[in-house]
Amino acid sequence: MEMNLKGNVHIITEYSYTYTGTDSFLSERIIFSFDSAGYLNMKDWYYNDFNNKDSTHEIYTYKYDHSGNLVEDSAYQTYECNYIIRKDYYNFDSLGTLTEYRTNVNGYLWKIMYTYKYNDKKNAVEKTEKDTRNSYTLLYVYGYNEQGNITIECKYLTSDDKRYKNKFMWQRRFGYDSCRNIIYKKEYFTDSTKCIHYIYKYKFDNSRNWVKKTTYDPDSISSVTVRLIEYF
Repeated sequence: MEMNLKGNVHIITEYSYTYTGTDSFLSERIIFSFDSAGYLNMKDWYYNDFNNKDSTHEIYTYKYDHSGNLVEDSAYQTYECNYIIRKDYYNFDSLGTLTEYRTNVNGYLWKIMYTYKYNDKKNAVEKTEKDTRNSYTLLYVYGYNEQGNITIECKYLTSDDKRYKNKFMWQRRFGYDSCRNIIYKKEYFTDSTKCIHYIYKYKFDNSRNWVKKTTYDPDSISSVTVRLIEYF
């Protein structure tokens, strides 16, 4: 999980508020816990109705290999009782790029295979995703700026059926500030020429980690996320 953090972060508590007109409500609370080396080792996710004692709570745990790649994560549902709902496994190539994803959801197993093409800066410019449950393949194409940030991402569906040979699904464009935080996102889809435009504005702490993110779409506020950050 790329969070673009600075400094020795220990715990982040995020409160996300969704806006409908001038009204807002708390939609989720997430607690991220990091070890002293900077790896995320646990995520507590609370969502649904926070005024109700049945608010849903899930816990995620993470394991890494000696190179720091995520190799396993588990998700636990804590509503009514603690039980595991999903376990994921990851394999990486020599560049630290994901090549295989396997998941077990309540005993149901499937696998997704990934292949890549890289530019001369070792950034992935194409990613092919093959899900063993489906007959089609997904193709992602990426463009980058000089800082190595993804500025354009396109998704295509392809299969042996000529109707779906490199069928365009969506395109996303991104802009960044000097700290590599996304400041806008534009989305284009197959069924409309309309652009969905999001603008992000931030407030930062002394370590230059953002502690408040306001999302506009684009003229009105759609959500606000507030962070409480604890450092080692």
